[in-house]
Amino acid sequence: MSNKKQSGKEGRNEEHHEDPSEVDDDTADLFRQSLGDTTPIKQRPRNVHRSPPKARAVMRRRDERAALEESWADIPPDDIADELSEQMTYAHPQVTKKIQRELRRGKLAVQEYIDLHGMTVAEAVLELRQFIAACSKNRLRCVRIVTGKGLGSKDGPKIRPKVMKWLQLCDEVVAYAPAPQHDGGSGALYVLLR
Repeated sequence: MSNKKQSGKEGRNEEHHEDPSEVDDDTADLFRQSLGDTTPIKQRPRNVHRSPPKARAVMRRRDERAALEESWADIPPDDIADELSEQMTYAHPQVTKKIQRELRRGKLAVQEYIDLHGMTVAEAVLELRQFIAACSKNRLRCVRIVTGKGLGSKDGPKIRPKVMKWLQLCDEVVAYAPAPQHDGGSGALYVLLR
């Protein structure tokens, strides 16, 4: 085959493959007539691609869950906790009666406080652990912990008893007592740190 014949055929094919928007009216009419009484195929609805879901910090959530579970480890099981004092006051044997009295009366300056309202027990203990660790690191001596009285809870107070039991087991805590009425009463504790 010669190159001239191929190029001639290609030339004719190129004439028939023009841009559809440039087809003249006669050609378009001829095409419509050749179709006859055909029915156009119904167009399927286009797939609308949604934007990809937001990335989830799986590792961070796993770490937070592990921290919550670890904080539960510091809460004694109920059978052990029942053996601990549920009194509103606690003092390590090294704390003098005078210091205990000053703590109960609010005579010691409160240097920092934390409010645990609206948290679950696990969240409250985790926050409390971090709070006590930070206060101890900063050499604070007296802090206030607001637990609330648990009056809004349908099953009674949950955070306050668990917090008091946890404080008794915490090495940094040497004493606690309920705050005076003007500072939260039995819904708050003054805590004395080492």
